[in-house]
Order: sequence, then structure tokens, then C-alpha cells
Amino acid sequence: MKNSETRQSIILLVVQRTLAFPFFFGIAFVGASIMFIKWIINFIRFGGESITYTDKMSRKTIQDVFVKLNEMQQREQS
Repeated sequence: MKNSETRQSIILLVVQRTLAFPFFFGIAFVGASIMFIKWIINFIRFGGESITYTDKMSRKTIQDVFVKLNEMQQREQS
């Protein structure tokens, strides 16, 4: 009796996981797709700095620092 109950519970568990897999896969796939699209958009906008500055828009980018250094160098030469 115990052996047949164990088999039924294992079969039920396998069936439940098999039925639930497409839903979890769909949710994970949609989330990964959205994140990938955000990475692509930010890479186009910021170049190689996309990963660093995605959510921290107030920080200076390398281009901003480069412009500031050029301004400081021009002031020193004048």
C-alpha cells in the first residue's frame, strides 16, 4: 500500500512540474528578453558604458570627464 502511494505521489509531482514548466519558462523568457532589449538600447545610447550607467544617469560618463579635462587643459594653456 505504501509503495503504490509513493509511486502515485511521484507521478503526481512529475505531472505537476511538467505542466508548470511552460508557464515558468514563459515568464523567465519574457523577463530575459526585456532585460536584453534594455541592454541593447543602453549599449546603443552609451556605448561601452551601458552596463555601468544604466540606472545611474546622474553620474558622469567618460565623455563628460574628457570634455572637462580638455576645458581644464585649455584654461592652463591660456
